[in-house]
Amino acid sequence: MEAYLVPVIERRRRRPGADLISKLCTAEFDGIAMSDREVTALIINVLLAAVEPADKTLALLFKHLIDHPGQLAQVREDPTLLPAAIAETLRFTPPVQLIPRQVEQDAEFGGAVVPAGATVFCMIGAANRDPEAFTAPDAFDIHRPDLGTARSFTAAAQHLAFGAGLHQCVGAAFARAETETVAALLLPLLDQVRHVPAPATGRPVSTPGAPSPCRSTSPPSGRAPPASAEARPGPPSAGPASRPPCSRSRRPRGTPTTAPTLTTTSSGRRT
Repeated sequence: MEAYLVPVIERRRRRPGADLISKLCTAEFDGIAMSDREVTALIINVLLAAVEPADKTLALLFKHLIDHPGQLAQVREDPTLLPAAIAETLRFTPPVQLIPRQVEQDAEFGGAVVPAGATVFCMIGAANRDPEAFTAPDAFDIHRPDLGTARSFTAAAQHLAFGAGLHQCVGAAFARAETETVAALLLPLLDQVRHVPAPATGRPVSTPGAPSPCRSTSPPSGRAPPASAEARPGPPSAGPASRPPCSRSRRPRGTPTTAPTLTTTSSGRRT
């Protein structure tokens, strides 16, 4: 990506236009312009920030609409409701769950002092379910009156999926354009579609005709099973035959899946 962008930046410096890269190349702060490396890093950051959350937002959008067929039917019938559905998806299940911030001076939260220089992880997902900010926060509702769809992709958004104020994500408009474009193409195709949850066993769901992710341990009909490693002459094989048929790393039962709402780190100490 960097090798591709550097020549583009050089051309924009020589012949600037009205595009974003030209604006970055010609912008100055206190008389100082950004270097090619700084412009490249910012462009890559904008691209990744807009593309990566967009695919997650799309998946979550359709998941929630399929789980709420009445609201899905309303969006399919009235496409002007699509921005509201996307905004509610961002609030209900933001694609980015936390953002780090560094404390400039000692601050107190809930009776605990966070020292200056510590890093605080702000939990966006928890903030977007704050009952003091949203009525029935655990309900997915595209008609939510306390969300404000018109400003949901701006620095004044009620939800925090794109940050807020001066820290609002500069790729928010790009992510909105991506999500709306793809969703508008797919919505007319979602007729009588439904979401099928994964089975309780946690095993992957195989579609008809698709190869199984695990190789079979049963011998072909009419054949004897192969001899065990102990019965074979010579050293045990280190090839594929010596590996278990299907190995997966699993999270131990009882392991918590949610993070605390506030985590701080200071020099050499984690609280």
